[in-house]
Amino acid sequence: MTELSKALGVFLKRGIDRREVAVFVHAFEDDARARDFALRSHAAAERLDAEKRLVVAHHVDAFEARKGAIDYTHVSEVVTSLDRMAQEGGWDGVRIFVDASRVYFESGRVKEWFAFETWLGPTLHASCGLICAYRKADLADPAMVQRVAATHAYRYGDET
Repeated sequence: MTELSKALGVFLKRGIDRREVAVFVHAFEDDARARDFALRSHAAAERLDAEKRLVVAHHVDAFEARKGAIDYTHVSEVVTSLDRMAQEGGWDGVRIFVDASRVYFESGRVKEWFAFETWLGPTLHASCGLICAYRKADLADPAMVQRVAATHAYRYGDET
C-alpha cells in the first residue's frame, strides 16, 4: 500500500466516522481508475460508495472546468454543490482530499497552484475538511517545505 493510499484510507474512514461526504480530487487518467484506487485504500470506501457519499473528480473538472487554468468561481460552485448534496442526503458535512499538486508542479504551474491553495484553504476551512496531498519528492527542497507551510498557515493556531 502506498503512502497516498494509506492517507486516503484514513481520510475516508474519518468521513464515515463523521458522517460526511468524502471527495477525492485526483490526477489519475480517469475517474474509474481513481475510484478503484479509493476503494482499495480502505474498507470504509466501499461503505461511502454504497451510501453515495464517495465523490471522485478529476482535478481539471473540479478546479478548471476544462478551461486550462484554475477557475475560482467554478471551484466555489463545485463546493456549493457538494455542500448541498451533503445537506440533502442528511450528512453532516463535506471533506475533500486533493491529490493534484504534482501535476501543477510538473507542468510549471507552481505559482498558480500555491495561489489557489492560499485561496482554497481559508475559503473552505469553516465548512469543509480539506487535505492537500504532497509527495515526499516534491518536498525535498527546504524552500518548498517552507512554501507549503506558509500556504497552509491557516491550519495552524486556530485549532483548540
